[in-house]
Parts: sequence; C-alpha cells; structure tokens
Amino acid sequence: MGKKEAGLLFARPFEVFLAVASQKSYTLAAKTLGVTQSAVSQQIAILQKQLGFDLFVQGVRPLQLTPEAIILRSEIQAQRSSLEQTITSLQKRNLYKPVLKIGAVESMIFNLSAFFFKDILKNFSKVHLQSGVTNDLLDKLIMGRVDVVVASDHTLAEDKFLKVFVFSEPYILLLPKEIGRKRNYWTWESMRLIGLPFAHYTANTSTSHQTEAFFYENMGIVPSRIEVDSNRLVFSLVESGMACGVCQPSALLAEGEDMFERLAIFPMPSPLSCRSIYAYARSDYPLPWLYKVRDVFVRGIQEIVLPKLQKCLANHPEILVGLATFGDVKQENTEKGSKLQ
Repeated sequence: MGKKEAGLLFARPFEVFLAVASQKSYTLAAKTLGVTQSAVSQQIAILQKQLGFDLFVQGVRPLQLTPEAIILRSEIQAQRSSLEQTITSLQKRNLYKPVLKIGAVESMIFNLSAFFFKDILKNFSKVHLQSGVTNDLLDKLIMGRVDVVVASDHTLAEDKFLKVFVFSEPYILLLPKEIGRKRNYWTWESMRLIGLPFAHYTANTSTSHQTEAFFYENMGIVPSRIEVDSNRLVFSLVESGMACGVCQPSALLAEGEDMFERLAIFPMPSPLSCRSIYAYARSDYPLPWLYKVRDVFVRGIQEIVLPKLQKCLANHPEILVGLATFGDVKQENTEKGSKLQ
C-alpha cells in the first residue's frame, strides 16, 4: 500500500466505504451513518478517485464489491483490528482513559442517568454532563464546550460534524383525562373542536419547531399555545384540564411511569410524525469514542427505557411499533440485505 493510501486508511471515506460494503446500499449506509445518500455517494466517488480503481461493480444491485475492493476491505479490517488491539494494550499499560464532555437532551439522560454513568465510566476517566434542549446543546458543540451531544435530529455541516443514529420514537397526543374519555381516537378535525390551547415546551427546541410546522400543515393554523420552559409544566397543564399537549413517550417516562395513568394518551392523528435522536461530534473527534457513547445509550434504551414503555403503552401497540434503536435499524438492514442476495 502506497504512502498516499496509507494516510487515508482510517479517514472518514473509508468508514463510509465499510458501511456501504456492509449494507450493500448507499441508502441503508446513509441511514446507519446518519448522513444523506448524496454525501455517501460523494465520499465513495472521492475515495475511488484517490485510489484509482472502482469499488463497486457498475450496474449491479444490490451493490457488489469489485475484486480490488474485496482485498481492500479485508486489509482495512485487519489493519483496524490490529490498531485497536495496539491502542487497547497501550491504554491498559498507561491506564489511559479519555475525558468526556457530553450534552444530552433531558428525556434521554433523565431516564438513563444511573445506567449511563455506571457504563460510560468503564471507558472514560471523567465525565462532564450537561442536559438541555437540542439547539442549546448543539451550540455548545459548535463552540467546543462539549465533545459529544445526544439530541434530536438537526442539520449540521457534514464535512465538519459526525452524526450517528441512536433512537427514534413517535410523537404522542396528550389530553386531559376527562376529555380523553370522550373518544377512542382523535382526528385533526375533532381536535379543532376541543377548544383548548396547546402547551409547548419552549420555542427554542427542535420538537417545538417540528410540532408547530406539523400543526400548521394538518390543522391549517398555528395553534393557540402556552409556552413553558419544561415538559413538567406541559404535563401539569394538561393534567389540570387547561391545555392539550404533544410530546414523546420517553419525555413522559422521564417524569415517572404514573404519568401514563394521569393523562389521556393517544397516537398522533395521521400522518404520524416522529423524533429521532442522534449522537453528534466534531469531524476530528475519534469515531470509536463516539460509537462508545452511542452504544451506551442504545443499551440503556433497550434494557431500561423500552421495557418500561412496553408496559406503560401496553394498550397502544400502534405507538410501540414506532420505537426503534440503532440496533433495530442495523438488524433490519441486515435482514433486508440477506433477502436481496
């Protein structure tokens, strides 16, 4: 391997190549990496130009590696495995563990705080955690005040930031118990007749911007709203019969499992909308460390959050089917790839 290629060995284009080679699809690789399909295509095109040979057989679907690419993939995997073993050995020898400065949206960290700290400290010597809303946390990431952010889906420059999928969940409709008893399901037309304002959790959040646009598209108006600075206040207003609300199951769970009994919960009227959670870092941040953070959150969601939600939402299977973690998406993509072969 030449000097030029060796210098690229662990660069971003090779991570993209391995993802495409694994998924046999630009689209599935993009979803796994948390980037657009065009970004994946561009990275592969750049890499092929630098290497001087094609990586995938032209005109074949699902994607098939060229003979050169098969050799390259094997070499990268072997080199990466060897490097990881070397780094692990050096870290153990020097007792080195990096410091992690992380920001996370409240619904994620409030549900997983004990699990998160117990697990993450196996890989990091110190952890500085900040909770908050997506926009504020990403501003801190951009300014270098945190290393990693776990927050709602947001658009950042793909050449400057890394983004990996963690979890997605549907929005749910919250109504006062007395009103909720009047119907088994709600449409946007019937929602207009309630006459209550919608309570929002501060306009400086991704969720607020998404739901407001959603209401405007489906109800034809921006709803009369009460704007507060915490989900807890939204839930209190709904419980008291003063407002309706929209949130995610994990946000409600963060306030306690009993909240699912104190409020009337319904699926969002069609078309359903969901929130996706990603782990973000700057482009120069070590990918293995970003993956460790993602994996801790995924394990915590699978072991703690999902079992609780399955119990709390037992009467709402249509909501439960909208819950998915990185592990679910990875398995789904693998199964799709197997069927295509």
